[in-house]
Amino acid sequence: MLSPTSIAPYFVIMLLLLGVGAVLGRWVPFYHNLVRPNHGARYETLDGLRGFLALGVFFSHGVTHYFYLRERLWTPSSRFYALLGNVAVLFFFFITGFLFWMKAINGNGRVAPIALYKARFRRLAPMYFCSTLLVIAIAACLMHFHLYSSLRNLVEESIRACSLGLLGFRSFNGVGTRPINGAVTWTLRYEWLFYLALPAIAFLARPVRFGFLVSALIVWRVAANWLPHLSPFVSGVFLQFVGGMLAAHIVHHLPPPARPPRWLSIVPVTCLICIMAGFKGQYLFSVIAFLCFVYGDDLFGLLTAPGAKVLGAISYSIYLLHPIVLYLVLHTLNRFLPVGALSGDLYWLLVAACGILLVLLSALTYRFVEHPFLGPSRAAKKKPDQSPSTGRHTPLASETTSRWSA
Repeated sequence: MLSPTSIAPYFVIMLLLLGVGAVLGRWVPFYHNLVRPNHGARYETLDGLRGFLALGVFFSHGVTHYFYLRERLWTPSSRFYALLGNVAVLFFFFITGFLFWMKAINGNGRVAPIALYKARFRRLAPMYFCSTLLVIAIAACLMHFHLYSSLRNLVEESIRACSLGLLGFRSFNGVGTRPINGAVTWTLRYEWLFYLALPAIAFLARPVRFGFLVSALIVWRVAANWLPHLSPFVSGVFLQFVGGMLAAHIVHHLPPPARPPRWLSIVPVTCLICIMAGFKGQYLFSVIAFLCFVYGDDLFGLLTAPGAKVLGAISYSIYLLHPIVLYLVLHTLNRFLPVGALSGDLYWLLVAACGILLVLLSALTYRFVEHPFLGPSRAAKKKPDQSPSTGRHTPLASETTSRWSA
């Protein structure tokens, strides 16, 4: 008999969702082209990693919803699933810090702000607005399309909803949005702060200056113990970007081999086990594991499997849509059957069904909401890179697959 916090269903359902991704890559022409081997792709393992990270947050919120429906407590009540979500977000920040700091290094400490912000808006905005409209529609249905907030509050909430995560989006027309969107857009706020700061701090991308930056951040982190009011972005979250930035410097000076040894997969697996087991030094274990992925380790082929590539491509949609799918399925069913009273076996079957629906829906939104905006800018279109065989622009895998791409 399984419990709602059992660990085994995570691995079984993850394999099932990998299979769904593989089927999409095999039978849907658009995704079939996407998963074809691309030996010129840089950091291909990061593309596959993203799908596992986004689904890690999905599983964490899947457990959270069970206890929310049973006890009205928004907590996974499980150390494993709480860590699963937190570590996934940490690795997402690592990926952002790595890819964009690598741009700063390659640009000799210069980043063009206008081009950066335009590219980030095209990448983040379409799917964000799509998911936000779904949340607003659900809130409107819950309030039976009646106005329960003052006009001033409604305008303020609408501005927050349209801020791409910068201002937060906690309620709409008297409805708390946390159970609907899982409050997942909080990470976008810190990503935008990082993007806004990047052109100003890019001059630190040179080795000596980066050493100064790391030293300053360590001092900041120590100071945070004595100054609790210090901004969380400076004292905590920004250090998570620094893990990726540090990896960028290491890779820049010690380029990865063409083919990493197979035994290398043992290192990140060991690190991840230590993290989930609760050993001290989780940040250090995470940085080591991330370095292995950057250096091309694919976890014994798992991160470069066709299913992983598809899940990685649609990971931004998975991240934004998963709480909405969980809410609609579980809370609708809860009207007829108390979901919080279900056995663990039945509840995990529901989570598996939600996962399959989520992957299929995310495949649609990636294809028709995200992908149309992923093309090169107008300036790039004038002078596209030409592939010898097709004559078309062939972007690197890390340029197109996810919100966390550069």
